[in-house]
Amino acid sequence: KAITYMDYRVKEDYEYLIRNKIVLDKNNLGYDQIQYLYARSYFLSLSVPNDCKAAFEYYKKLSQKYWVDFNRYCQGMIGLALLRYDDGKTPAEILKSLQERALLSDEMGMYWKDNYGYYWWEAPIETQALMIEFYSEMNPKDIGVLNNLKTWLLKSKQTQDFGTTKATADACF
Repeated sequence: KAITYMDYRVKEDYEYLIRNKIVLDKNNLGYDQIQYLYARSYFLSLSVPNDCKAAFEYYKKLSQKYWVDFNRYCQGMIGLALLRYDDGKTPAEILKSLQERALLSDEMGMYWKDNYGYYWWEAPIETQALMIEFYSEMNPKDIGVLNNLKTWLLKSKQTQDFGTTKATADACF
């Protein structure tokens, strides 16, 4: 029921754009739609209702086109969702971009210098945990990179707590 609810909520977002004559070729992708695509990708066996498919496809295409406009956390969610929707090209581009921006050190492992903030898409521990998930689905045999990503997570725990129960759960996952 929750998945169906999400499908119809995204359909409402899409219909709002059409009803208000908003230019559909622009980046109308928001954090809620990104999170929807990501959450929906866990339930591939449940088909999108026919009357919601246009909205789903619209936001999926926007994510393929505008992923660079979002922060690393959202890029990881877009990458994972599109990978699960059988788009190999865009997740590969996202991975390449992430690797180009990554910092690597023997002590801290693999990490990124980001400006973290208050919102859910700006949380450092959750972002690193999502990067581990993304890298493990893209390149599950690249143990070295995965270990470097985990090193940063463990070093963060060594110097401070994870901050929230959600961050702790993501790190454990």
